[in-house]
Amino acid sequence: MCAVIPLLTATLFLLAVRAANTCYYPDGSVADKDIPCSSSSSGAACCPQGWQCLDDGICHFDEEDWITRYTCTDRSWDSAACPQYCLGGTPNGTDVGNVALLECSDNQYCCNGDRSGNCCKDKAVSLFAISPGTSA
Repeated sequence: MCAVIPLLTATLFLLAVRAANTCYYPDGSVADKDIPCSSSSSGAACCPQGWQCLDDGICHFDEEDWITRYTCTDRSWDSAACPQYCLGGTPNGTDVGNVALLECSDNQYCCNGDRSGNCCKDKAVSLFAISPGTSA
């Protein structure tokens, strides 16, 4: 019985670590290819491997100069570390997947979905401000 307790403790620890390293889309589904930007237990933004994690929770891809809202380690997205841009209920927002952000003017952005259009030209889309992030 005594040998079972350390084994159970180790198993629970590994499950907690794995859960903290799992990234989720805003709808709660798992984003298995994204990597947490930090090891914070209260939540962290996630980006794809090879992308820069910016301190504002946004991901930057240098080669194409893309910025995107990706995923978060908090499945509920209630953590302040989760990027709160382009979520469902926002203009041109989405609940599933990653959303490209397009800069329309100085620090004014819109949710540009899959980069197939130009949300800056859509008068029905509201712009929002993002302070320039730095590498986390």
